Amino acid sequence: MRIAFVSPTSSGLFAETLDYTGGAEIQQVLLAQALAARGIEPVFVVADRPGLRVGPIRHVAAAIPLSARGLAERGDGTRALWEALARADADVYVQQGAGAITLETALFARATGRSFVYVMASDDDWSGALFGASFRRLLFRLGARWASAIVTQTERQREQVLRRWGRSARVIRGGVRLPPARPETAGRERAVLWAGALRWHKHPERLLDLAAALPDVSFWVAGGPWIGAGARDARTAALVRERAAGLPNVRLLGLLANDDLLARLRRAALLINTSDVEGFPQTFLEAWSCGVPVVTCGVDPDEILCRHGLGIHAASADDLVPAVRLLLDDAPLRRQMGERAYDYAASHHDVARVADAYAALFRDLVPSAGRRIAAGAPAF
Repeated sequence: MRIAFVSPTSSGLFAETLDYTGGAEIQQVLLAQALAARGIEPVFVVADRPGLRVGPIRHVAAAIPLSARGLAERGDGTRALWEALARADADVYVQQGAGAITLETALFARATGRSFVYVMASDDDWSGALFGASFRRLLFRLGARWASAIVTQTERQREQVLRRWGRSARVIRGGVRLPPARPETAGRERAVLWAGALRWHKHPERLLDLAAALPDVSFWVAGGPWIGAGARDARTAALVRERAAGLPNVRLLGLLANDDLLARLRRAALLINTSDVEGFPQTFLEAWSCGVPVVTCGVDPDEILCRHGLGIHAASADDLVPAVRLLLDDAPLRRQMGERAYDYAASHHDVARVADAYAALFRDLVPSAGRRIAAGAPAF
């Protein structure tokens, strides 16, 4: 069985030079590696870019813009994408995150008798407020409606799909690779890590407000501009650089490879999330795998932090200061939360368990995938 992950922005994971890669892309690569260990062949369809290298996971490069979340900016973009999808020659095509590329992938799957799985990335996928034009939202919704199966990462997302479209969805949580034992939490630095793209809706300025209020705490910012940054995101990134220059306790780390981010997490006391909208942040899973509690002011998927004691869900951005200070000053509480966080990740988010769930879904779909077509560019 061959599974194609349609993920233009994953090209940074196959390139020689570091580029911003989000949590969804990291999740897909971890899943692909685990599927390969189960005898399922993964292939990635990525945007073409200089420096793509051959690796253990095969990739097919499409001549589309690196930032393609919607219809390609060039007139031949859709044809280039379809040609790449055909070269992938998969039984099932998986695409995550709202965009017009959802429709492109769905149309290809329908035209060629393959199965298409849409995976929700963000709670915003259905409202579309973050990705702009209503035309793009319409294209996405058409594509998602034609999916052979829809996967959500939380129960809340599953309920959204059922309520809005009357469709059932399968909840499969995001996966993370775990160390074999709980990480040691003693001796951590008095430091708080923020990780993500410097985008307006992630509100990195809240982190800077927090740093100004807690001058005795170190704050590390890991991330950079988003690949498809517009004017509003560019202003946010510029504001972060400008304000951070005047805060001696803030260190801008820039883009970090995933291994380097995990190494930084193993030194930090806390992870902080300041976003208004997410799905199930991969950074939460990475923090928990390192025994690090999470403090958030807007995102708590299915209220897991609160229900399981894996961190603090502050009521507002103003409540971040007392929440961070509480956990930094109370080492036993922080250690207990960190241990619970690791145990929860091991029980619910081990990538091996996640791969088993996806493998079961793919086995359900492949018998109905219809005839296989020969690789090559299908006719429009």
